[in-house]
Amino acid sequence: MELEIAVLFGTGVGGFDPPVFYPAGSQLLGLTVGDFNVDGIPDVAGVEVLSESIRVWFGDGTGGLDFQQDYTVGGQPFFARAGDLNGDGADDLAVADSLSESITILLNDGSGSFSTGGQVAVGTDPMHIAADDFNGDGNLDLATANSRSQSISILLGRGDGSFDTAPDLPDWSPDFLAAGDWNNDQIPDLASLNFGAGLRIYLGEGDGTFTLLNGYAAGLASGGRLAADDLDEDGITDLAFGGTRSVTVFFGEGGGEFEAPPLLFSGANGARRTQVTDLNGDGLNDLVTVGAGWAIGVRLGAGGGEFGSPVSYTVSCAEEQRVQDGLHGRVPFNAKRVRSCLV
Repeated sequence: MELEIAVLFGTGVGGFDPPVFYPAGSQLLGLTVGDFNVDGIPDVAGVEVLSESIRVWFGDGTGGLDFQQDYTVGGQPFFARAGDLNGDGADDLAVADSLSESITILLNDGSGSFSTGGQVAVGTDPMHIAADDFNGDGNLDLATANSRSQSISILLGRGDGSFDTAPDLPDWSPDFLAAGDWNNDQIPDLASLNFGAGLRIYLGEGDGTFTLLNGYAAGLASGGRLAADDLDEDGITDLAFGGTRSVTVFFGEGGGEFEAPPLLFSGANGARRTQVTDLNGDGLNDLVTVGAGWAIGVRLGAGGGEFGSPVSYTVSCAEEQRVQDGLHGRVPFNAKRVRSCLV
């Protein structure tokens, strides 16, 4: 069954035009955006779980996508992160291979063509990748959420696309990670999210190691990835993620602490993706969620951590199909739909 990517163009006032669809393969799980051919136009890559590959599309400058090529990666890829891993100014790709217990590194030659930079061993069932400069050497580093080994692997970039490994962080079966500066010390920190257990906050020491600061009960998050940004204009980073009919927001208090209990805002049913961005150009961050049936929910920021009433947009989808083959006998929330949406 052929899947599709849905692209919705913003109107500039917080709304979206009807979606435009592009063929996307048979089992596309997730998308990442980068500038792969260094033309200043966003491009797209997506992991194909059953064919164990990643697909690359170039943006054409008008919002369209031109398919380029598939690249083979490790066993059952689950997530991809774009970033410049070797310092040449072109975005490379790091792919979490859940079955291979590794990260596949694909290095970009600057034209948008990729070659393998090898595989780096991590924990069991890597689900997600966060990226930042964790040890302050100017090179991009990676952290992986290893769900089954209940750990976070830290990979310190050497600046040439290869990595040194730091000691793993013990965690509670992390599903998603976010990197940011929670305590305003100019050193990247980490947050991990587990679907049932909640949120954990780790403070970076500046040398690639981290210290657990606190944990917060967060209810049952239905697969919503962590979004990190300042939602109440106080200069402190906040965290948001999707849940059943809601978006959970933890407001940062400074020092790495977050307000508890969190605030809940109604959103798209079963919000599986949460993004924070300024949709209407008013200088305030807005919340965007993609939920069950690919309903897109928008709440425009009103300032001070308040948001307007939710507005929904529906992306017409083909019949649902569940990825049953493999994936360690379970079906993760972001593998259930036949159509991927890029907002």
